[in-house]
Amino acid sequence: MAETSFLHLTVVTPLKVLFDADIRYVHVPGGAGDFGVLKDHAPIIASLRAGPFEIQPLSGASVLFTTIHPGFFEVVNNKASILLDAADSAAFAPSIA
Repeated sequence: MAETSFLHLTVVTPLKVLFDADIRYVHVPGGAGDFGVLKDHAPIIASLRAGPFEIQPLSGASVLFTTIHPGFFEVVNNKASILLDAADSAAFAPSIA
């Protein structure tokens, strides 16, 4: 497996992909408490509660998104997925990749 210096994040709902890009860091509202993930994180599956989340893109400054709906978060091999029942698409409008 090739060495990467980033984490790939995909945010999806049943209707569409809201975000799909390489990032440095993501901070999410976990069901048991907030947590952050960097590259090379151990595999994890966690529930998400409604709340704001933060992405630090490869370009630098962090971007704080508005509240997401409850869902699930998974990380495996530097690929992170946020699976949501619904989300405000406008919250994902800015291009941060």
